[in-house]
Amino acid sequence: MPATGIETLAPDQRAAVELVLRHDRSYGELSHMLGMPEETIRARARGGLEALAPDLPAPPRAGEIADWLLGQQSERHAARTREHLLSNPDALEWARTVAAPLREIPGGDRVPPLPTEEGDARPTRAPAPASGAEARSAAPW
Repeated sequence: MPATGIETLAPDQRAAVELVLRHDRSYGELSHMLGMPEETIRARARGGLEALAPDLPAPPRAGEIADWLLGQQSERHAARTREHLLSNPDALEWARTVAAPLREIPGGDRVPPLPTEEGDARPTRAPAPASGAEARSAAPW
């Protein structure tokens, strides 16, 4: 099986992916910083993610999924992408395959958790402990 790590990407694709994740930059910010069209940055990042899953055909809406994995969508658009992943097992498998090497590079902790059949896999926080009066009024006695 061929290598699929980030180090196997073409230099321009790797640079785009790493700049987005390591430096938490949007395609637009990178476009401005590098003096390149935003669409060029987007195409290189998306192409890089597709190259991370060489044995899987890119699913419909692969570009959208790539943008979601790289944090380039509004929350509303991201919600639609998560719904799409839940309804399309092939797209979810592709996203899972692509997300794994992304999580291994610095900034990879920004890659969102993948949704599951039970619902969105975003981590949930335990409720904060009640304080003072709240704790007393919540007591069962």
